[in-house]
Amino acid sequence: MSAATNAAVAPVFDGRNARRIVPTGAALGADVLGIDPANPTDADIALVKEAIRDHLVVRLRGYTISDPEFSRFAARFGAKQTAIPFRHATHGLHINRGILAERGGAFPPAAIEDALALAEKLSFTRDGTRVYGLLLNMEDPSTPIDWVRGFGGDFITADYQVVVDQPPAIRAMTVMRELFRKGVMPRNVMTMKTEDIITFMQQGRGAMTNQPFSGQNRAGRHRRNARHRRGRAMGRDLRRRHPATPP
Repeated sequence: MSAATNAAVAPVFDGRNARRIVPTGAALGADVLGIDPANPTDADIALVKEAIRDHLVVRLRGYTISDPEFSRFAARFGAKQTAIPFRHATHGLHINRGILAERGGAFPPAAIEDALALAEKLSFTRDGTRVYGLLLNMEDPSTPIDWVRGFGGDFITADYQVVVDQPPAIRAMTVMRELFRKGVMPRNVMTMKTEDIITFMQQGRGAMTNQPFSGQNRAGRHRRNARHRRGRAMGRDLRRRHPATPP
């Protein structure tokens, strides 16, 4: 359930709308109209609960509501706080299908061992340029932790016990070290960031990554930034070749 606070959005909770549920038409989700989240009545709450029960996700759009008002609204659904909304990028194993077709291999891998074997198979040198089978963003702890969990380990447990020094996590990092020594990962892997992962994948210098990024948005922005950098470089070059002369 979300509440929008953007005043530029046309309000749908203006008191003139009939109280009703409007499904989004997708697999789940619905808009709840005609209620006042800042001062909800029992009937308002009942309608939202009905929408949650039938559609799982509820949108409250176009209504300005303060944090205290939203907290009071949320409290009407139970005294226990079960979650706090936050932004998250979904993790997944991305692969360059061109490299996969060139080198061969089964994708998606069935087990962690298969994934690591595939990373080795997809590591090679083409025309003097190294292609790495696996790219990791070590700046983001969640990226290597994916592989630690593949070995049955974790960083921290649900009851806040640190377990990154336990055998499963140590085994995972030992395997990662061996992949690094074999040239499956770049020499600068410990300092790689999201933008580096995108560059390597776009240029065909990386075969696989579990970097959680939105490929379309980030890659598009990366291309625009690259064009902008090239434009600035060309401008500097032109100024060097044709310096301005004073009148």
